[in-house]
Amino acid sequence: MNRIYIFRLACVLGLSLLLSACSGGGGGGGAETPAGETYASTSGASSVGYTSATLNGGFENPSGYITTAWFEYGTTTSYGTSTLQENYAQLELISVSANITGLQQNTTYHFRLVTQNSGGTFYGNDAIFETLATPQILASGLISPAGIAVDSTSVYWTESNAVNKVGINGGGITILAANLTGNKGIAIDTANVYWTTESGEVNKVSINGGAVTTIASGLTNPRYTVVDSTHVYWTESDAVKKVSINGGAVSILSSGLNEPAGIAVDSTSVYWKENGAVKMIGLNGGIVTTLAISEPWGYLSGLAIDSTSVYWTEPGIDKVNKVGKNGGEVMVLSSGPDGPWDIAVDSTNVYWTTVDAHVVNKIGLNGGAVTTIALLTDLGMLTAGAIATDSTSVYWLDPGAGVLNKQNKN
Repeated sequence: MNRIYIFRLACVLGLSLLLSACSGGGGGGGAETPAGETYASTSGASSVGYTSATLNGGFENPSGYITTAWFEYGTTTSYGTSTLQENYAQLELISVSANITGLQQNTTYHFRLVTQNSGGTFYGNDAIFETLATPQILASGLISPAGIAVDSTSVYWTESNAVNKVGINGGGITILAANLTGNKGIAIDTANVYWTTESGEVNKVSINGGAVTTIASGLTNPRYTVVDSTHVYWTESDAVKKVSINGGAVSILSSGLNEPAGIAVDSTSVYWKENGAVKMIGLNGGIVTTLAISEPWGYLSGLAIDSTSVYWTEPGIDKVNKVGKNGGEVMVLSSGPDGPWDIAVDSTNVYWTTVDAHVVNKIGLNGGAVTTIALLTDLGMLTAGAIATDSTSVYWLDPGAGVLNKQNKN
C-alpha cells in the first residue's frame, strides 16, 4: 500500500521520470494502472469561516478523456453532500476549488475530491477542516478602540473619548474615565489603569473609576505603554521614557530613536521595536542592546515577551518572529501573507491580529501550523485591533465593527 501511495503522489506531481510508470508502462510486477486514472488528490481547505470554506484539490487529466470533478463533504467520512460537477478536457494537471456555505459553526468536516470519466470513478484522500466558533461580543458600539489589557476579572480598553472596562464574561460596561480625547496605549496593575493620549499625556485612574490623575505631560506623541510595580514606560516619536506610577520627573531611557513601536518590560529590561530592529535597555537606562535586525516594516505594530524570548510582528513583510532575550538567531514563526499586527503570547502559543487577512491567528511558541481562531471586519485600511490573553481566552478589539471580542483558546 505504501508503494502505491507514493507512486500516485509522484504522478500527481507530474514527475517526468515516472510518467511512463503512471501510464501503466515499464516492467515489473506492479499493479496495472486503470485506464483513465486521474490520481485525484485532496488538498487543504482555505478561507475557512464560521459557516463557509473553500475546498481544494487537483488531478491529472489523462489524454483522450473528459473528466468530471466534484467534492464530497460532510461531518463524517460518509460525506453526504456534493458540490456542483465540472467537466475538464484539457490534458494537464488541473486544480479544482469549490466554495461551500451553510456549514455548522465550530464543527469538523471531512471532504475529498472525486473524479469520474469513462475509465471509472477515482477518489482523492480524505481531508478535514474545522469551522470557526463565533466569538463572544463583550462590548459593542465602540468609537476608535485602540489599546487593550486584561486581568483576572475585567477587560480594559481605550476609545477615542473614554477608558472603559467590562467583565471577562460580559455584562455592563463601566466607564472609568470620560470626556477624553485621543487615547492610545493602555496598561494596568492591581490598582490603576494607565494610558497615553494624543495630547501628550500619561494618565491614570483607579480600576474602579474616579478622578483622573496626569502623571506625565508635554510628551511627543506617546503611544505604546506598559507598567511594572514602580513605573510606567512608553514610546514616543523619538524616545522611550518612564515615570513613577505616582508621577514626578520623567526619565529618558533612550532618545534619538525613529518611531519606536511596541513595548514590553520584565524585571531587568525594557524592550521595543524600531526601524527593523528589536532593542532593549536596562530599567534605568544605559547602553541600548540590539537583539535582532530585520527588514523595516513601515508600520507601528506589536511586540510581546515571555520569560525567555521576544516576539514581534512585521506587517510590511508578513512575518511573526521570535528571538531570545540574549539575542541570537531570529526564528520566523509565520510568514503570511496576512499582514500581522498586534501580538500576545502565553505559555504555549503566540496570537496576533492581521491587517490583510482580517483574521486572528495563533501558532506554537516554536512554530508549526498557523490556526485561524476568528475573523476581523475588513476596514479597507492599514490597521487592526489590539489583542490580549489570559489563562483561558483571547480578547481583541475589532475597530471596523466597533466591538470587543472574546474567544476560548481551544
